[in-house]
Amino acid sequence: MKKVQCQNCGKEFEVVGWLVGCRKFCSRRCADLYKRERVKRVCLNCGKEFEVWRSRVKKGYGKFCSRRCCGEFEKKREKVRCLNCGREFEVYPHVVRKGRKFCSRECYRQYCRSEGGRARYSEISKVVWKDVGFVERMKASLRRRKKKVCWNCGREFEVWRSRGEVAKFCSFDCYKQIVKRRYYSG
Repeated sequence: MKKVQCQNCGKEFEVVGWLVGCRKFCSRRCADLYKRERVKRVCLNCGKEFEVWRSRVKKGYGKFCSRRCCGEFEKKREKVRCLNCGREFEVYPHVVRKGRKFCSRECYRQYCRSEGGRARYSEISKVVWKDVGFVERMKASLRRRKKKVCWNCGREFEVWRSRGEVAKFCSFDCYKQIVKRRYYSG
């Protein structure tokens, strides 16, 4: 048993070890009171202050005072400058939040082929590959092999773990023999 503090009233209560992250309240009453508590927010569209349930805020909702404001906000367009050609283009706010930086697929392809794009992505890959843990995990995954039995000759063979479900034959010759037997034996 481990002691945990209630998020609503602050009282300590005991929980079984494996439920430490799940149990946050000492009772159902405290949980209901916590979830029903209202929090003041400011609408992203009109700037009006409104109240919303705390549970809605934790789930990522409660940004707008009404559905109308949400719709208006999503209809607005923002201007963004293309990283490749420098042209300004308009996109919806949710697209900007996802990180769109190019006006078209062609601009994205040109940027990736250019010196700036290659340099940027090579810097990212250098950082990833400098992580010793990442390199060791990659090497370990490549070393892992699975033992399988050929469907044609019954001989045992090894395949990479990633191909374990697909590989059924030890060689292409064994595969051709099965195909010949199955389709040309008539």
